[in-house]
Amino acid sequence: MIKKTIEISQQAVHLAVQHRQLVIQPFDGDKQQARTIPCEDIGVVLIDHPAVTMTHRALTMLTDCGAAVVFCGPDHLPAGMMLPLSTHTQVVERMQIQINASQPARKNLWKMLVRAKVNRQADNLPEDSPAARTLRTLAGEVKSGDTTNVEGQAARIYWAAWLAGEDQPRLQSSVTAGQMADLKSFKRDQDG
Repeated sequence: MIKKTIEISQQAVHLAVQHRQLVIQPFDGDKQQARTIPCEDIGVVLIDHPAVTMTHRALTMLTDCGAAVVFCGPDHLPAGMMLPLSTHTQVVERMQIQINASQPARKNLWKMLVRAKVNRQADNLPEDSPAARTLRTLAGEVKSGDTTNVEGQAARIYWAAWLAGEDQPRLQSSVTAGQMADLKSFKRDQDG
């Protein structure tokens, strides 16, 4: 089973454990708003809100069940991580396997990763859009090791299409005039 990643970034909550379930309780005290997740189903808890509190029992139960807890700083980047000691040999073993992987295996894994990324980018755009169709075509053209830089080509198409969509007025203030000109030029090229 694939373990879940729990991201806590939108509101202040208190983390506790009850019956081997992680209880995520908002600070407003409304018991109806509390959510529970079996600790054994959790792989990572990402804490990116400065007002989150937690019990010692919540942290120990998470690590006992093999979950990692990542703490983010004010810049929203990981500042620290708590890993379970009971599985440290598995972590080291997995890392050693990755380090020892042959070059062809690494290149094929990279091909699979890029292909999946480009397909997810296409999924995030309107299905019938020219950009989505182009991305799906590019995903099929990824070579071992992505030697033709399909990832970069796809990123250019995806971000131009996404920024030119409905969200453009909201995002326009964070995009420079030169970048907007590039995006409009790219859109004309794609439409033309």
